[in-house]
Amino acid sequence: MEKYNKLFEEIFSNKEDKTSVIFDRKISKYKKLFEPIKIGNLEIKNRIVFAPLCNTGMLDTNGSFTQQAVEYYKERAKGGVGLIVSGASKVENDIEKIIPGHNGRALISISAISKITEIVEMCHYFGAKIFVQLFAGDGYNNPLPNPVGPSENPCFFRKGEKTRELSREEIEKLVQSFGTAAEILIDCGVDGVEINGHEGYLLDNFTCLLWNRRTDKYGGDLRSRLTIVREIFEAIRSAVGENFIITYKYGIKHFLKGLKSGALKEDGFIEAGRDVEEGIEMAKILEDIGYQSLIIDAGCYDSMYWVHPTNYQEHGYLVKYAAIVKKAVNIPIIAVGGLDIPDLAESVIDEGFADMVALGRSLLADPYWPDKVKKDLIEDIRPCIGCNEGCLTRALKEKTLSCTVNPEAGNEISHKLKPSTLRKKILIIGGGVAGMEAARILTIIGHNVKLYEKNKELGGHLREASVPDFKKDISRLLKWYIRQMNILKVEIKLNFEADCTTVEEESPNAIIFAAGSCNNLSDIPGIQRPNVIFASDLLIEQKNIGGKIIIVGGGMIGLETALWLAKKEKEITVIEALAEVGLDGALSNKEMLLDLLTHNEINIRKNAELIEIFNEYIEVKDRRYNSKHILEYDNLVLSTGLKQNNGLYKVIVQNFPQTDIYSIGDCKKPGKILNAIWDAFQVSRSI
Repeated sequence: MEKYNKLFEEIFSNKEDKTSVIFDRKISKYKKLFEPIKIGNLEIKNRIVFAPLCNTGMLDTNGSFTQQAVEYYKERAKGGVGLIVSGASKVENDIEKIIPGHNGRALISISAISKITEIVEMCHYFGAKIFVQLFAGDGYNNPLPNPVGPSENPCFFRKGEKTRELSREEIEKLVQSFGTAAEILIDCGVDGVEINGHEGYLLDNFTCLLWNRRTDKYGGDLRSRLTIVREIFEAIRSAVGENFIITYKYGIKHFLKGLKSGALKEDGFIEAGRDVEEGIEMAKILEDIGYQSLIIDAGCYDSMYWVHPTNYQEHGYLVKYAAIVKKAVNIPIIAVGGLDIPDLAESVIDEGFADMVALGRSLLADPYWPDKVKKDLIEDIRPCIGCNEGCLTRALKEKTLSCTVNPEAGNEISHKLKPSTLRKKILIIGGGVAGMEAARILTIIGHNVKLYEKNKELGGHLREASVPDFKKDISRLLKWYIRQMNILKVEIKLNFEADCTTVEEESPNAIIFAAGSCNNLSDIPGIQRPNVIFASDLLIEQKNIGGKIIIVGGGMIGLETALWLAKKEKEITVIEALAEVGLDGALSNKEMLLDLLTHNEINIRKNAELIEIFNEYIEVKDRRYNSKHILEYDNLVLSTGLKQNNGLYKVIVQNFPQTDIYSIGDCKKPGKILNAIWDAFQVSRSI
């Protein structure tokens, strides 16, 4: 890996105007992002791509797109994106059988023509081009019975099961299905296709020696393992001719120590999957085959956080790989990986590291990202916070793909805001994320809103959540909300604790309680000692504690606090009463956080229940063996959960029975940012 880092540095240093690194450079105009570009003979109006995301909740039982999908893609086209790539669409359903629509898998068939055509027309109305991502199958990632692959391999989701090796006849049939699918798509007016060859799915299994141990023409050296990819290209060309665009997406590196063992760092291990050198050679072969553009990704399900980035990664963390491939080939290269910071996206194009940038989750958070960047309205972009809750977590649970900070994403029909027919006076108590979202929605639909916040500033728990450097996107979200309050001219009273008198004086038509949550003061003996502090207080006060630090509570807040302290070179132990830690985190985020904690040598003790706090040590019970232990500490940090701050809510409900009163967010039940925003959105739009 070291030589490729040097290669990137060489590419980087060859640039003439290099006064600072691209990640920090300030740009006043975003010209390069909005220059037209051609892929083959197809001109695209700008360099911004809406990356393919899972189709969950947007398909019918035939695997065809629904009207919900039409509106979803239409909204991104309206937002100004140049190219849209739809979520994965399977080309057949005989060889690797799926439940159509299950796991977000569309199925290209005659019955799909109507809605695909409508999606294409909507995209074209707003000047966007559209590719459909064609999907050979899940391979070892298949969550359903009877998975198939190039060779027999352990399944990722189905413990104890292995993939069945495909016969040569099945492979040939699969290849021809791509040509049939392309014929359907070109009749729908689709501009091109992206072949899914990444993330450990079936084609990725074929092209990587880790999964492909065949001895026929579909196995062997790299060029032989790419035989199926070449035949797919030829089948499509034969079916639809030379003017249809065919692109390929793959991971240049898998970051695998072995199956079920991802690698946190770029080097220091032996790559079990595809490494950069082979990835570069693969790019050259794909260009020789005739593919007209390459999308450079990384990772697979075993190293999930490389392909489903988390808030712990730097924005633009995969740019170097796009730059390396671009140096090796002459076709357009599309970069991915946290490129939603406009200055960064512009720099990637301006410096020649890639020809286009693909944005996925950031266009869930704000489909008008391109339009706002073009108009230099950067502060108005609603940011993705990298939580993976509204997108990845929901998709894995077969729920409609959406977004933590934008409940309308994926729900453009059912969640569309409508002006209120009757202007009401609404009192909001609490200025955290739930209170601000409620104020935003209520003002937009036409109500008269007044918000009371007992603290001197807005934000609630977003304030401490944004303190660690790896949570800077939370800080961006908080700034966005405060800006929206100013733009909408919401009347806000800070440093004012509302009570029954406030309600009497205001005489509102409705009250929304968004008073949030507070630390759960348990009855553990010794909790009031001076060297004991709650994680939220530690973060907000940014106290400099040292010595031996024990964090009580292995949820995501406790683990993130541990990582934050570890970056300050502290000695840390985390204890958790349950048998697992990080249970409240999205899969990708949890895996990366645990790997980071291991890398930072943070000791984690599970099944360890805090019994009593003494001055210099704590007593802990091992719940497996019902035995007690002593752990010495200098500072104890409590991350033992929150409790709803609903005392005033109960009083006002009793005293004002004729008033419509709602409780939202942590005030109703402590939860995640998603719960707070979605509560506020749904309640407010219904008033």
